[in-house]
Amino acid sequence: MHGSHTHGQGTITSAVGRNAPCVLVGAAARSGERTVIRLQDSTPGFTDANQPRVLVNMTNNNPATGSTPDYLRPNENWNQVLQAITLDLGSGNTGAVGVHLRAAQGSVLEDVEVLARDGLVGIAGGPGSGGAMVGVTVTGGLWSFDMRATQPAPTVTRATASSPACGALLSMSE
Repeated sequence: MHGSHTHGQGTITSAVGRNAPCVLVGAAARSGERTVIRLQDSTPGFTDANQPRVLVNMTNNNPATGSTPDYLRPNENWNQVLQAITLDLGSGNTGAVGVHLRAAQGSVLEDVEVLARDGLVGIAGGPGSGGAMVGVTVTGGLWSFDMRATQPAPTVTRATASSPACGALLSMSE
């Protein structure tokens, strides 16, 4: 991805199926130019903190399991990558969550910056079981990191939480 992308229609969601990971790598990984995905100010659907909505939702939707709660299979959510990207939640999006990644082996959030502003959460979930968050920064938001639903043994290194309204970390992981 190159440059800046403004998003005002809905959620960016990964591919379907356990063998189709979503890989979003910003231009900074190659050129030093930062890629920004920006949510428009006061985007409908993102303005209610009681009904959170995720800007980048990296999940494995396994259609073989039907529409049961098992339809989302974090234990099969492999090799998802979000790297060298800034997510800007804009202003007035109090129900916005920057990125959700509850994933397993090979999944990583690396060199990711979330400008949460007055949003709800910068980063939700957490890759465990062989995945990691490395060099992630959240500025603003009600909470920086919501790790109440992660895969077992999430690994986080070089994480920075700057100016959250309530706190840096919510955690009850397995």
